[in-house]
Amino acid sequence: MENRYFGQFTNVTDLQEKFKNSTGINDDEILLAIYQEEDYSGSAFVLLKRNGQLLEVEASHCSCNGLEGQWDPAPTAWKAQELRLKDRNGSWLRGWHFAEFKQAFEALVNMATFWEEAETHD
Repeated sequence: MENRYFGQFTNVTDLQEKFKNSTGINDDEILLAIYQEEDYSGSAFVLLKRNGQLLEVEASHCSCNGLEGQWDPAPTAWKAQELRLKDRNGSWLRGWHFAEFKQAFEALVNMATFWEEAETHD
């Protein structure tokens, strides 16, 4: 995948700086990351794979803070990500204003769930 960083995230260093406590994250662990700010508030979503485990970080803030202190990767599954695509006609995905992120997220999830299902049928 060409671009994995969207919105106000431009690379792994930028991601680490905005979260303030996410050092130790390697660029090759990041599958997708987006951070968008509007009217002094912001939302972020990071999907990563570490030691074979799929993890996600969701964070948001109002005008008085940033993303600092919210780096808390939680285990997730490709099926959970697939539900985001289908949930309420894609309302979660509609909340992100970057078309390239939406396309990349959908392509990544569809590819991963396809391979996951293929592996279970072997």
